Amino acid sequence: MKLSLPLLLLLGAWAAPGDFGDKASLSATAPQLDEEEKYSAHMPAHLRCDACRAVSYQMWQHLAKAEAKLHTPDSRGQQELSESVYTDILDRSCSQNWQELSATCFHYLGEFGEDQIYKAHQQGPGALEALLCGGSQGACLDNETATREEL
Repeated sequence: MKLSLPLLLLLGAWAAPGDFGDKASLSATAPQLDEEEKYSAHMPAHLRCDACRAVSYQMWQHLAKAEAKLHTPDSRGQQELSESVYTDILDRSCSQNWQELSATCFHYLGEFGEDQIYKAHQQGPGALEALLCGGSQGACLDNETATREEL
């Protein structure tokens, strides 16, 4: 049975309380950047952790989607991509129209390499985020515990 768009919208307006029609609206605003940050080719320091997490999530999603398309699991029952396939997927993931996030994504590919990123991906999204964003030099360091000398 086909329903017209106006009828679907009308039915959606009469949704039961607690259904999708009754949810609070969400909004997001762009971060406030000063003049230097607006025109800089680098990610502002206060946004690096969020950028790293976004890149990590996108990489994980692209790899997981490609693994789901495979028909032959490995000996552990997991879907495993060939090196050429996951290298291509990671390159395409970073080539999205992301503005500054694309540069951040390619930075992580260069720093860690596709092999290490894919191995972390196979351990789960938390492991991939820990690899890219954690560690002593990671973008998501706790500012209170990090000690850093400025020159």
